[in-house]
Amino acid sequence: MKRSILIAVVAVLLLAVPALADMMDLQAVGDPELGNSWSQKFGIRAGDWDTFNQMTFEITNTNYAFESPALSAFFKLTGDSNGPDIKDQTSTAWSLASETGTKAVASGTAIGGKYNWLQFTAKFDGDPPDNHYKLGLKITVVDTTDGSGWYTVRQFWQDSTGVYGYTISEEGKVVPTVIPAPAALLLGMLGLGLVGWVKRRIA
Repeated sequence: MKRSILIAVVAVLLLAVPALADMMDLQAVGDPELGNSWSQKFGIRAGDWDTFNQMTFEITNTNYAFESPALSAFFKLTGDSNGPDIKDQTSTAWSLASETGTKAVASGTAIGGKYNWLQFTAKFDGDPPDNHYKLGLKITVVDTTDGSGWYTVRQFWQDSTGVYGYTISEEGKVVPTVIPAPAALLLGMLGLGLVGWVKRRIA
């Protein structure tokens, strides 16, 4: 009987935990736009059960850097795991919060539910050699109300014929950091003191 209950509980837990593929997605949208600098559109999909309102966009290889503004042209879109629906997009109250040569942070209204894709343009310094690129990125999105979120480390590439894609190096969940409240710390100290007092009385 106990074994049956245990199996049932495990099954429920497995069903309750979404696969990483259902939690987040990141895609390059269209071709890079070239000039004295170059830019590339990206889309990030919120998970089926989650939302996010902050994004950190980091370049992980050393041969590229941002040109200001690093991130711009934010839109929210509907869509699924196959990609955003560009016919159903609307502007959204997202903006660039900070930027350095290789790291940019943006935030705004929550993405999730019906409008589950965030599309934006990243701007890079210089021109990609021979009109193609290999770009290493780490993208982290979080819901600042509870600190939960996801991250993905990917290598985006486009060759000289225009074919593009990406490989995934790593991805996973961002676990919120729990800081004990002062009342909880005081209660814990009182509990330890009471345990020590009881032990002394018994001895």
